[in-house]
Amino acid sequence: MQTVGLRTYKVESGDFPIEVVVQANELAACRGVASDVQVVKTGTLVGSIAVTVTNDAPNLACSYQIRCPNEQPPCDLVQTVHCWFDDDAPDSADYQITIQPGNGDAAKTTVSRPTINPGAAVLVFQYR
Repeated sequence: MQTVGLRTYKVESGDFPIEVVVQANELAACRGVASDVQVVKTGTLVGSIAVTVTNDAPNLACSYQIRCPNEQPPCDLVQTVHCWFDDDAPDSADYQITIQPGNGDAAKTTVSRPTINPGAAVLVFQYR
């Protein structure tokens, strides 16, 4: 997996499954909500990949895997992770999202406390 832009990653078949961990920091609970992954080819939605989220409440985290799409490359996998913050959360509260491919180094991104809930990260995986 190669980072090619803000929350945009180039992936190949060997990078699947991709493990995603959403970790709450300075919050009472992890309220990260991951959407299903949309599979897009030449600007057209051609499918989706359901994700099964595992909650790890003691560690204020949740995780899930993204499997390899049935669609042949090139296509893009697009997902939104919504991150909910308590009204009284400190300004320093955030969510750390760690993206670990099946092979290679992990990538990380952060969702900071928004003015209006929820904060969000749109993750794009360019499957080539």
